Amino acid sequence: MTDRWTRLDCPGCGATAAALVTVVPTMGDAGLAVSDYRCPSGCRLDDVHAQVDDSLGIRHVFG
Repeated sequence: MTDRWTRLDCPGCGATAAALVTVVPTMGDAGLAVSDYRCPSGCRLDDVHAQVDDSLGIRHVFG
């Protein structure tokens, strides 16, 4: 797997956050997943994951 930290605006609060994007060869067509998320305001990935994925261009295709 390959990991890369990417900065983005947190969709929850607007602060500059960091997302660890991991290439996962077994995750459908996309092959990308956010494996860690750090927001200085404490926003949790569980609460903003759909918006984070969308802003990073990660799509989920199953089947």
